[in-house]
Amino acid sequence: MTVRANKPAFNIREKLTELKHKPVELISVHTPEIFLSGSNNQTIEGIHETDHPIYLRINASSVSTAGNMQKIRFGTEKDGILSTSIYYWQSSYANHNSTTSVYNENPGSFYNFQYGWTASGNIFYTIIKIQRLAKANTTNRYFAQMIGVANSGYPTYVNQSCCRVDLPGPLHSIDFYTDTTSGNTFDGGAISVQYIYERNL
Repeated sequence: MTVRANKPAFNIREKLTELKHKPVELISVHTPEIFLSGSNNQTIEGIHETDHPIYLRINASSVSTAGNMQKIRFGTEKDGILSTSIYYWQSSYANHNSTTSVYNENPGSFYNFQYGWTASGNIFYTIIKIQRLAKANTTNRYFAQMIGVANSGYPTYVNQSCCRVDLPGPLHSIDFYTDTTSGNTFDGGAISVQYIYERNL
């Protein structure tokens, strides 16, 4: 014998009233391009807290010396740019006629998203996608992933990298820089940030 319990009908209208939904507005942010030539770093600040992807767009960045390293650090509103957080990063690149070059490190201070390039003429066109994975009282965990191509004349040069970073607060700033210990500067390119965040009405 089968016994079925009688359930009251589910009233979606009443349930929505109980939840008291707050309307939100989606705000799209696209910063102006920041030009790199002549500097060794540029910082974008004022990023709103969001769980939507944040895109760092890098258009034709180039470093004037053969040690063509390009790095980013992350910061919070309270602490500024951090150089002591734990970062795990991996970077690789390949072209059609060579083996893949892979690098990885846990330096604890930066994300070296372009690594191993040795010619001063290298130019990079890339997007780095940054997204929060988890949020806790003391840790905001983010994952960053870069995909791009190097040198417009050699489209088969594909480069990629990724990293994980734990911040003590929401991401607020991104510092884009090259190796200042060797006196390097950028000789071209521009960066900008694009993302969406939610604002309560």
